[in-house]
Amino acid sequence: MDEGRIEALRSGTVPIHEPGLETLIERHCASGVLRFTTSYKEALKGVDFIFVAVNTPSTPEGAADLRYVRRAARQIGRALKDSRPIIVNKSTVPVGTAETLDHILHQEAGGLGELPVVSNPEFLHEGAAIEDFMKPDRVVLGAPTTERPPGASPSSTAPWRPPCSSPIPRRLR
Repeated sequence: MDEGRIEALRSGTVPIHEPGLETLIERHCASGVLRFTTSYKEALKGVDFIFVAVNTPSTPEGAADLRYVRRAARQIGRALKDSRPIIVNKSTVPVGTAETLDHILHQEAGGLGELPVVSNPEFLHEGAAIEDFMKPDRVVLGAPTTERPPGASPSSTAPWRPPCSSPIPRRLR
C-alpha cells in the first residue's frame, strides 16, 4: 500500500490523471461516502463487498505478477472478524486466481469458513475510465455458485440474477 498516495488523496491531491476524477473524489469525500485509509480493519468494518483492485504488472517472463493480489488477500483475511463480505476481484489476473484468493483468505481469516470470491474484470481505457465505468459496454461477473453467500445482506445479492445457470454460456462451449 502506498501510504504517500493515500495521504495525498486525503489532502485533496489526486495523483492519477483521469478527466473528471478530481471532481468525483471531492464531491464524494465532502458527502462522506468516500474516505481514504491505510487501515484494512477500519476500511472493512460493516461492508458487504470488498473490491480487490491492485496492480498486476508482468513478470520478466510475461506472466501476471500476483504479489499485490496475494498481499491484499492476506491483509483482508487478517482484518475480517465475524463478517462475511463478498470479495470482488477487479484486478486483471489469470484464470484460477479466485481459488488462490480463496485459499489465502481461508488461511488468514481462520474460523470464518469459506468466503465468497467472485471475478469482475474491468474494461477501462486510460482517459475514459470514468465513462467506461459509468456506462460499460459489457459487465462480466464470474462466481462458482449462484447461491447467496451465508451472512450476505439481502440487499447485496437480491436484485441480481445470473443470465445463465451454466458456468460457461452455451455459445462459448
